[in-house]
Amino acid sequence: MPPGSIKLFKGNPTKYEDTADSGARNFKEFCPECGTHLFSGGAAFPEFHTIKIAILADPDRYPPVAHVWAKSAVSWAGIDDGLPAFCGQPEMSEIAVLWRSRAQ
Repeated sequence: MPPGSIKLFKGNPTKYEDTADSGARNFKEFCPECGTHLFSGGAAFPEFHTIKIAILADPDRYPPVAHVWAKSAVSWAGIDDGLPAFCGQPEMSEIAVLWRSRAQ
């Protein structure tokens, strides 16, 4: 999601920052009260923030379009749903094409 489109109704997340294998700065944001992972993002893709599906009221409204970082998936993940799978982080333009095709 574009960062400006995310609206919080209460409070401010606690932010943790680190450095990715690529050297880019990343962040993760958590609920300061319960510790739930809410959002993530980073310097490599400042135009997007990832919303963790567990915080959505109706996650079925937002089915995935692809799997990313499939090379580091746990062995029992069973990625066999027919969606494209990327070994690492794809170019955001590739993901945008998938989002647009789903919207049509």
